[in-house]
Amino acid sequence: MRVRGDNDPGTFSVEAMPNKPGWCLVRFYENPQEYTEELDETTITGWEYDEYHLEQPTISQEDIEGNLEVYLRAAKEAEVTQESRLEDVEQNKADKQEVAAVWDSMAAAYQEGVQSA
Repeated sequence: MRVRGDNDPGTFSVEAMPNKPGWCLVRFYENPQEYTEELDETTITGWEYDEYHLEQPTISQEDIEGNLEVYLRAAKEAEVTQESRLEDVEQNKADKQEVAAVWDSMAAAYQEGVQSA
């Protein structure tokens, strides 16, 4: 995903995950470019870059540096998989009318069952 930050991000960073002891979040950065933008009377400067995330058991920076392409490819594949899952959810979710129709049919079935009992 394309993001913005205040500083040149470098190649990657590793963060501990307090909610998942023994795991870390590795952030990979590609294609960093400086940008300048005018907002009202304020000039905003920073960096824009592609960022990919990989959650995994805690690993050292040296291990990542030694296998950078492998880990970066895994992070990119994880993003594609997540985007694909989101697209599936969007395509297969019911709209309000479909949900209302199900509730109406359940209510009618319930009413029929109550009246015949």
